[in-house]
Amino acid sequence: MKTPEHNEVIHTTYLAHYEEHEKRTESPLFKLTKKHMHEEHVGCWIDNGKCEGNIEIHHNIIEWSAATEVNWKKIQLDYPWFSNVDQEGQMRGLCEKHHRHKGFGIHTTPYPIWILQKYMTTEALEDFEKAVKEELYAGHK
Repeated sequence: MKTPEHNEVIHTTYLAHYEEHEKRTESPLFKLTKKHMHEEHVGCWIDNGKCEGNIEIHHNIIEWSAATEVNWKKIQLDYPWFSNVDQEGQMRGLCEKHHRHKGFGIHTTPYPIWILQKYMTTEALEDFEKAVKEELYAGHK
């Protein structure tokens, strides 16, 4: 027996705690990384035909605001090449939609749901897009 197609609306509250850190400014390395990635015309990593907005550079492994609270020795066990939060290898180009938009963006969507957008079939992606717009954007034109 199969489970029929359905939507699950999950209301979740996230709490992100960050230790005290300097106010965000773009470091010289981040400026260089961002400049290089834009010069290389990096597209949206999701790249599913539903990208919207300009390409933004996303800190992929460790967010900038968390850089002072991580144990870099632990990080380098998994990512031996990674030594600076603003280096290019840990960045990902994402369109505005897949970066920040509710229901679609990595900053607003649980990772297992967010990553599916990259790999869904065309039909499943259409159904997902429609469901998100109906459920999360109802009344917002």
